Amino acid sequence: MTKLLKKSLMKKNQKALFLSVFCSFLLLSATGCVSQRVISVAMSQGTTYEKALNSYLQGDFQKAQEFVSKVKKGDKDYKSAQLLKKKATKLADKVVTKYLQIGDIYEKTGILLKAEDVYNVALKVNPDSQRVKNRLQRLSLRGKEKFLQIKEKTAPVKVVKVDIQKDYNEGMAFYKKEQYSLAIEKFHKVLKNNPSYKNTNEIVVSAKKKQKAFISTHMKKGTYAYQQENLEQAVKEWNLVLREDPENAAALNYKSKAVTIMKKLKELRK
Repeated sequence: MTKLLKKSLMKKNQKALFLSVFCSFLLLSATGCVSQRVISVAMSQGTTYEKALNSYLQGDFQKAQEFVSKVKKGDKDYKSAQLLKKKATKLADKVVTKYLQIGDIYEKTGILLKAEDVYNVALKVNPDSQRVKNRLQRLSLRGKEKFLQIKEKTAPVKVVKVDIQKDYNEGMAFYKKEQYSLAIEKFHKVLKNNPSYKNTNEIVVSAKKKQKAFISTHMKKGTYAYQQENLEQAVKEWNLVLREDPENAAALNYKSKAVTIMKKLKELRK
């Protein structure tokens, strides 16, 4: 009789709590001052048991159990807290079971990363769940096995030895021959493998300046030869420009005109 009476009182206390919060909600609604989170705020600022109950209602079973563990024997809410703990544990297990079922489907279809994501969510619901831990451990082993299989199938990669000194020497040779485009290409290869190799950075800067001057000089020579009707020499000069700058619009245009004139003259001579 005493147990029944205590259970009845416990239920009455819970109903009184909900009624109190509900009445506050109605009162605030009538004045237009309520937000959607008023019940949550009211509970979260109450006793430890009320905070546990609030966490439980929001689906945060882990937090609910943390608050429940803080309700000590002798506290008026102790028995209510223990009852809430059982409910939270039971409901958390049900939620975990659902996640495990979803994760199992992903595992069977070979989508292991997605399965791992689902199991990690389940672990947040119940960090102490051994079932979830076992699944994650199993996934980890499967991942290692798959990695080893891939590693066995993959042919060893051949390491290509880069001869930086050779590239540097070739770059210097092109530089001295005024073949700046090829020189810069070689020097960039050197810098890719060793950004501080010798004086390569300074040489690249110098090569670019000289390349610019080279293009300007031979562009002018080509134009002068064209004006003197020395078309073959003009084409040679513009070819040098295009060697350094293949997309030089002026050189391409003038060369095209000169070649066209040369073809017409050749036809007239026949």
